[in-house]
This record gives sequence, C-alpha cells and structure tokens, in this order.
Amino acid sequence: MIQPPPQAPLQQRWRRPVRWLHGALALTISLQMLNSLIMSSPFHRHPSAFGLGVFSVHEYLGLVAAGVIVLHWLWLAIDRQHLFAHLFPWGPQNRWQVVDDLREMLCWRLPAEGERAGLAGFVHGLGLLLATAMGATGATIYLLMGNGHSPGWLLWLADATHSALSTLMWAYLGGHVLLAGVHHFIGHPTLKRMFTG
Repeated sequence: MIQPPPQAPLQQRWRRPVRWLHGALALTISLQMLNSLIMSSPFHRHPSAFGLGVFSVHEYLGLVAAGVIVLHWLWLAIDRQHLFAHLFPWGPQNRWQVVDDLREMLCWRLPAEGERAGLAGFVHGLGLLLATAMGATGATIYLLMGNGHSPGWLLWLADATHSALSTLMWAYLGGHVLLAGVHHFIGHPTLKRMFTG
C-alpha cells in the first residue's frame, strides 16, 4: 500500500503567486483542450458555424493562456532560488533528489511535498515546457492566419506541431489529474495546500 509522506511544515506550503499561476495555467489549458474537441478549423472542408465560433474562442483563449505562460516564466526569472530549482532540478543535489523520490516510489512511499526539488517538480517543469511549446505554436498559427495569405508550409508545420503536442498534453493532463487524485485519497494534502495555502 502507498504510504503518505510526513506532513510538510508551514514554510513548505505554496506561496500565493505560485498558486495563482498554477490555477490560471490549469484553467486556461484545460478549457483549451476541451474546446479543441468541438471546434472546426477554417481549413476543414465543411466547417460548421458553431465549430468556427468555438475556434474563435480557442484563438482568443489561447492568447490568454500564452499570456499566463509568459507571466509564469517572468515569475521564474524573479524567483529563481525556489521555483526555478523546483521545476528544473538540474543541479547535482537536485538531480539526486529526483532519484531519491523515484526510489521512494519504488518502495510504495510518496515523496515529501512543497517547494522542493524532486520528481514532482521535474514533472511540473516538463508540463510548463510542453505548455510553452503549445502556446508558441498556437500563437504562430494565430499570427500566420491573421496575415490574410493562403496557408503556407510554415503554417502547416506550426499546425502539425501544435496537433502533435496536444496529444502529449492530453496524456500529461490525464496523468496529472490521476496522480493528484491518488495523493488526495491517501491523505497527502497537496490539493488543499496548492489551492488554499
């Protein structure tokens, strides 16, 4: 049976800017993924009026999501000591923390939570990189479609890349929600600390 880790001390709880950024990313990206299921691209042979309307929502919500991603990177630049090391545990000590977390999981124990380097932070960092790539390709599509020219190879490449990345994002979101549920149901207060501090 999976064992919850010891309770994190108060200073390990997420700070308000991090909670707001995480919540905004979760909301905008989830909405983007959901409306992508019912939208119609203008490049489809027979797009419906409803599908085109949802596509317009997808475009503008995508710009909001891209703005949130930019804010997240700006906060990372400001708060390099804690959040950057959490999301990108590339230093020698932090890399070993990822390895230690993997060992803990192999023994059916969850690692400790909070703003610490480790496996959870590394996975979140990969998610931010994936969201950044999706935002960049989506913004490229938006700009290229807005110039009034017929679709060219660059637009096709951006669209194909965006679509491929969306498959990875579905897998990431599904795994993220599943593991958050596992943490919650075994008594790890990650959700409470992320959203209420």
